[in-house]
Amino acid sequence: MTTFDLLRTYHPKTTIGEIWRGNTILSYSIELPWQNNSRQISCIPEGTYRLVFRHSPKFGRQMIALETVPGRTGILLHSANNADNTNAPAQLQGCIAPVTWVRFGNDTVRGLESQRATDAIYDIFGRAIRSGGAMLRISKKIEINNQFGKI
Repeated sequence: MTTFDLLRTYHPKTTIGEIWRGNTILSYSIELPWQNNSRQISCIPEGTYRLVFRHSPKFGRQMIALETVPGRTGILLHSANNADNTNAPAQLQGCIAPVTWVRFGNDTVRGLESQRATDAIYDIFGRAIRSGGAMLRISKKIEINNQFGKI
């Protein structure tokens, strides 16, 4: 069983993450902000979730899904560049979008090159699922303040 880590940083309008395997960062991610696990407006709770392939009627194909998310169903990994629903509908409704990098500006946060990042994550996660299983452990990123600033 392979365990991947999603380390989150919470912001008022979005949640930014880093997806890791061991000491190697694989991708960044964007999600909805934390809104007490409310369906379609909140990211999912921190915890460890099994990754599986599941057919998605919305996307019409096999997708990577997270199992046993408390109070939620249909949580997928899929491409999206916008998790902020302030000015337009968010592209995410509780799911996780891998992105190549994140742009901050003018009170907005956008994920960029999501399809490229999602394809890479599907390759890595898919191999792990097929060869013994995979878990995604989601937790808050710990920031350390020292004399040089945040780490």
